[in-house]
Amino acid sequence: MARIVVVTPNPLLDCLHDGDLIPGKVTRSSGLNVVAGGKGLNVGRVLKQHGHDIIATGFAGGWTGDAFRDIVQVEGQDDAFINCAARLRIGFQAKDCVNAGSTALLEHGFSVSEQEQQQLLEKLAEILPQCDLCIVSGSVPDSSCNNLFIAIAQLSKQHRVPCWIDSYGPAMDAVLQSDCKPDLAKPNKEEFETSAHWSSLAECHVTDGEKPTTIYRDGETLIVTPPEVECVNPIGSGDSYIAALAHARLSNWDLEKQLAYAAAAGAINASQMAIADMTPDEIQSMSNNVSVATS
Repeated sequence: MARIVVVTPNPLLDCLHDGDLIPGKVTRSSGLNVVAGGKGLNVGRVLKQHGHDIIATGFAGGWTGDAFRDIVQVEGQDDAFINCAARLRIGFQAKDCVNAGSTALLEHGFSVSEQEQQQLLEKLAEILPQCDLCIVSGSVPDSSCNNLFIAIAQLSKQHRVPCWIDSYGPAMDAVLQSDCKPDLAKPNKEEFETSAHWSSLAECHVTDGEKPTTIYRDGETLIVTPPEVECVNPIGSGDSYIAALAHARLSNWDLEKQLAYAAAAGAINASQMAIADMTPDEIQSMSNNVSVATS
């Protein structure tokens, strides 16, 4: 199996309530499920279930960062997070809010110093020579990190490691306009429509919830129609997609099988409250209900 470094610049300690949440009322939970949250952690979780060795890195400080890193280690992802002065953010999710679907409450990012960013890049310089793929997932914690993706893409290129980035906003725009672009990116439809620079990529996967995914790759456009499922919690579906795609590509499957496998993973994630929790057999079975066509 492969060795993959997954970078989550802006993780969080996430508290999940698997039940109803009624505004204006006291909600008593049978127990909050506290997880290591963040897009990259979700990616690593799915890849770990496929047997890959995962090195997880990013920023995680304070008492929340300590609790977060304990969970990362229990899950079996190698902890390479940088301890920063600012406390890691906290999130809360509930399954239902008066039948409105999944509801989330998230803190904004946290401040990261120039020295802490440099520590992350130095850590990556040590890790990348051991790796087959670098995946960067999620937003940056604050605007001082807007050139971080450029530096990571440059390091990956220097060590001849493919670099995939699943993000948005100014930091993503910066790397899209740089001389060292990621090998693959996965914006959702809203993110895709807010920037004019995605066309600079050799491969771009544009997801749209339960609707078909559009893939622009080497001058070709592909349409991937996912299976129909009842959406319970869409959070983590894009992360499950990118993780399954990484596994399929590193396994040298043909392109159509790669795309079907990725779309199936995203659909499974959306159909359950648990985030990035699925087996390869479940994904393989669901992939039979995916169609791939050339536009």
